Amino acid sequence: MEWASRQDLLETLKQGGTTSAVPAAAAADVALMQHQQLEQHESDRDSWKDLYRVLVTSLQQSSAQFQALTFEALTLGLWGLSSAHAERRDDIQGRALGLQDRALIKDFIYFAEWARAFEAGNTVQQLAQALCIPETAVVWYQPLSQPRRPAHLVAVDHSRRQLLLVVRGTSQLADVLADLVAHTSPLGPGQAHSGMLDCAAAIIQQCLPTLQQQLQQNLGYRVHCLGHSLGGGVAALAAYLMRNTAELRSKLGQASGVVATGFGTPPIMTKELADAASSYTR
Repeated sequence: MEWASRQDLLETLKQGGTTSAVPAAAAADVALMQHQQLEQHESDRDSWKDLYRVLVTSLQQSSAQFQALTFEALTLGLWGLSSAHAERRDDIQGRALGLQDRALIKDFIYFAEWARAFEAGNTVQQLAQALCIPETAVVWYQPLSQPRRPAHLVAVDHSRRQLLLVVRGTSQLADVLADLVAHTSPLGPGQAHSGMLDCAAAIIQQCLPTLQQQLQQNLGYRVHCLGHSLGGGVAALAAYLMRNTAELRSKLGQASGVVATGFGTPPIMTKELADAASSYTR
């Protein structure tokens, strides 16, 4: 059978008919596929437009706030920060983590391997090989970042009876834009980094069905959010949202057991909010 050219096909479809060389069913399939692709492209474009608008608004707000500060105020503020961190400790409660905390150090090393596992590759097989776990342990994997959603995964850790929600640090343009949306948004008793808070909410929304299913299949397990850099900030905010949002608590059932671990976590919340979350974040 002699097939029509792609251009002839497109022209015919635009006119609402079919070509003589292509069966009607095939033409309908092509039209449906093109329509779905167009919708996806429009959705992606709208997501980037939304992110760009938020970024511009954030930069405008930040610029206005900085312009309102005098040189003396900036100097005094930097001196205050320096004084506050002169005797910096390793956690929000001011405890020094020494070599005597061997169990805690082992935990940090173990979870650090998970936080860097994205470097292994974009497939579940590569991830599982790097972590020495069965592929079936990874129940959700988004290897590449998208607007408002950094790369992340959900895995079942039977050795510690946990569901791990792991978020990757800054690695792509979408992550950089999320970092730059640096104005604050109200959250609980304080304020949080708006870009990372938005990422945390979007990731929870995407992973919620998977978390619900796995918690039902693995009774007694708890959710452990973790990540590095951007991922650490998003993980901490995700844990706070899951613990303090009534709707999420009701859907997850065991949300009171959610904890978070961050490596190289940036300053993403005010002290009031950090104090409120200090019992389950580190």
